[in-house]
Amino acid sequence: MYSSSDFGYLFIRYKAEAIPQGESIRDFCPSVKIMIDIRMMGRMHIQQRNLSYRNLKSLLEKLESLC
Repeated sequence: MYSSSDFGYLFIRYKAEAIPQGESIRDFCPSVKIMIDIRMMGRMHIQQRNLSYRNLKSLLEKLESLC
């Protein structure tokens, strides 16, 4: 689980790396890689690494359709 300090660090990186180049936060965030590890009852285990924001969103939409 991410904490507010994690998001604070991401925003500091955005300000330091992307703003000077005129890059929007939407363009910057896909370059940030995300790891997700989901364990559910019934021994179902989903692990994905190096997800972009777009791929994470797609994965969550697929999981929501299963519920």
